[in-house]
Amino acid sequence: MSGNEIDPEILEAFVDDVMELLNSWEKEILNLEGAGDEPDFGLFFRLAHSLKGSSKFMGLNEYSEFIHNIEDLVTLLRDKKIVLAPEHIQIFLEAQSYLMAWIKEIRNDLKSPPPPETIISRVIKMVEAAAEADNAAEIKEIMKSRPSPMQPPKSDGTAIHHLIEQDLVLS
Repeated sequence: MSGNEIDPEILEAFVDDVMELLNSWEKEILNLEGAGDEPDFGLFFRLAHSLKGSSKFMGLNEYSEFIHNIEDLVTLLRDKKIVLAPEHIQIFLEAQSYLMAWIKEIRNDLKSPPPPETIISRVIKMVEAAAEADNAAEIKEIMKSRPSPMQPPKSDGTAIHHLIEQDLVLS
């Protein structure tokens, strides 16, 4: 967090909401794993999008950005730019495990450590590897428009609700 005090009731509601989303995340990953040739990434995308928005709203930009990287990978899978593989399931499960541990820690200490660089770099490498495919220009454009890993988005001084509305329009 940015050092601002958060109302304990708001923090508790945030933690409860994120834990519920992460429990659904795990179930959806396991559903995707068993889905065969035509997995439906719609619910998984919405879960990642909700987690991203909630984190951004709370000012947890490192987590929002981490989840946005996951969302980019899910978008590529959903749009059939890449094919679901065991390494995607593995990274999604690792991310869920990390995020679950993180949210439990947030309840006690808002200054928890940032997401591990190893998971972030693996997700980014998966997205970049997709750039070698037929859709290289489109994927590279997506990656170019994104801030570098672990760098909070540049602030233009607008209110947080404007950023959330803009994100909903762009995503």
